[in-house]
Amino acid sequence: MRSRSDRGGEIRWESDSSDWFASRPGRAAGGRVLGPTVLNIWAIPWLTQATGPDTASVATIFKILADLGVVVLMFIAGVETDLTMMRRTVAPAFWAATGGVILPMAAGISCRGATDLRWLKPFL
Repeated sequence: MRSRSDRGGEIRWESDSSDWFASRPGRAAGGRVLGPTVLNIWAIPWLTQATGPDTASVATIFKILADLGVVVLMFIAGVETDLTMMRRTVAPAFWAATGGVILPMAAGISCRGATDLRWLKPFL
């Protein structure tokens, strides 16, 4: 469902929570049926093998389209990025990410020093 906001005629996509939730189990079930659990459609030879010397397989075409979809998705995410909000939150986000890496690393090094585990020496 599309709606136009009051700010500058901007178009925003909105969906009902019931529509959003109802599609999830269907997608999960479709993935189970088409995936390796039931049908394993990627093992079908006409999907995975090229039909001629100058042709590509269906699986290769799907892979290229999936990669193209990721590029388009990242482009849209970049276009929709609010730079003023990002500038406001860059410092707290940096310190939270740094703390999430540095603190566990320091705790591991201090535990190694406290217990003197010599068998870990080749890995460090």
